[in-house]
Amino acid sequence: MRETAFTVFLSQIKNSQLQTERYTTYKISRKIYKRGLTDIEKYVKYLINTRKESKRGIAMELETERLFLKLLTLSQLKLWVNNISMLEVELNCKCNNEPIDGFFLNIINNQIKIIENDPENYVYHSFWFIIRKEDKRVLGSIDYKNIPNKMKEVEIGYGLEKQFEHNGYMTEAVSAFCKMAFIDEKIETIIAETEVENIASYKVLERCGFKKYKEIGTHWWRLKKRERNPSLNAVGFSAGIQL
Repeated sequence: MRETAFTVFLSQIKNSQLQTERYTTYKISRKIYKRGLTDIEKYVKYLINTRKESKRGIAMELETERLFLKLLTLSQLKLWVNNISMLEVELNCKCNNEPIDGFFLNIINNQIKIIENDPENYVYHSFWFIIRKEDKRVLGSIDYKNIPNKMKEVEIGYGLEKQFEHNGYMTEAVSAFCKMAFIDEKIETIIAETEVENIASYKVLERCGFKKYKEIGTHWWRLKKRERNPSLNAVGFSAGIQL
C-alpha cells in the first residue's frame, strides 16, 4: 500500500468528528489501514463504546510467564462473532480466522444476551482470550460458566486449539485463572467438568490441584481455596483493571 494513500486515510481519521485523543494515533490508524478497515466512523464509534466499558472497570487482563489472558468486553464478544479482523486490531492479536459456527456460536450469542441483561456480573459471563506473548497468537479461551452459587462454588470451562496442545499453555492459564478467582470473596470452590475420554483436560486439572469428586457420565473436579495446590503460587501472575 502506498504511503500517500495512508497519509490521506490518516487525515480522514484526524478530521473525523468521532475522534478521541486516545485512538486517533498514527500507530492504530496504520493497523486499521493495513487491514482494510476503511469504515472510519463505524470503527472510531466502536472504540469510543469500548472505552466507556473500560471506564466501568470491565476490561481486565492477567499475565503469566508466557501468556496474557484478556477478558472480552461486550463489544469485543460481538466482534468475535461478526468481525474477527476488527477484533484483532482492538486487541492487537492474531486469531484463527475461521468463522465461528455451530454449537460454540450458539454459546457465545447466548452469553451476549446474558451480559446485556446482567452487566454487573459481566466478568462471570464473558470469555477470556488466552494469548501467547511472543507472537500475540490467540491459543484458546477460558471462562466462568456462571456466577458463583450460594455455596460460593463457580464452574470454569476452557479450550485450546489442537495445534497448541502439549506445551503446558492450558495448565499455565488455568493456574492463573484459579489464582485470580480465589481473590474473589464470592468464590471458595472452583469446579470443572471433563469428558471421560479427555485425558489431556483432566491432566490439566490434576496439575492445578483439582480432585475428582464424582462421575455421572462425565468426570467432575473440584478445587477448594483452602486446599489449592501450592504450585499455583509458582505461576508468574499479575492482574490489571483498565479504568
